[in-house]
Amino acid sequence: MSDGSDIRKAQNGDVESMNRLFDRYYDAVYSYCYRHVKHREIAQDLTQEVFLRVCRTLGDYRHYEKFENFLYVIARNLCKDHYKKRVVYSLDELEVPKTETGFARSEDQIVMERAIAGLPELEQEIVYLRFYQDLKIKDIAKILDLGLSTTKYHLKKAQEQLAYELAEGRNTK
Repeated sequence: MSDGSDIRKAQNGDVESMNRLFDRYYDAVYSYCYRHVKHREIAQDLTQEVFLRVCRTLGDYRHYEKFENFLYVIARNLCKDHYKKRVVYSLDELEVPKTETGFARSEDQIVMERAIAGLPELEQEIVYLRFYQDLKIKDIAKILDLGLSTTKYHLKKAQEQLAYELAEGRNTK
C-alpha cells in the first residue's frame, strides 16, 4: 500500500494503517534522532514522541506533502527541544558500541563526525538529512523551510568545509 492510502485510512481511525506507516518509517526517524542526540534511549524516546505527535496531528497533514518530510519536521523540532533542555550525562552513561574486534566506530567515522560537528548547525542538519537520511535537496529545503538555492548553497559550503577539514587531517598524520 502507498503512504497516501494508509494515511487516509489512519485519519479515519484504521489502526493497522497507522501501524504500517510506523513500521515503514520508524528506523529512519530513529536514525535521524540518534544522529542528533547520540544516546540510544533518548533517541528511542524522541522517536516514540514523533509518532505520538503524528497520531495527534495526522488530521492536519496535507496529502500533497511527502509524509516522510512531515515526520522529519516533527523529529527536528523535538530534537531542538531536547537540546533546549540540555541534560548532562555522566561518562558512565555514554554508549561505546563494541564488536568482537574492538570498537564499532572506525577512526574515519570519528574524524568525519568531528568534522561535521565543526560545521554550523544549519549545515550539520543539511549534511545529516542529505547523506545519512538520503533525502533529496528539494525535500531538505521543505523540511528546513529554506529556499532550494539556499539549501544548495549551504550543502556546497558544508561539503567544501568537510573536504578541507578531512584533507587537513590527512596532512597532519
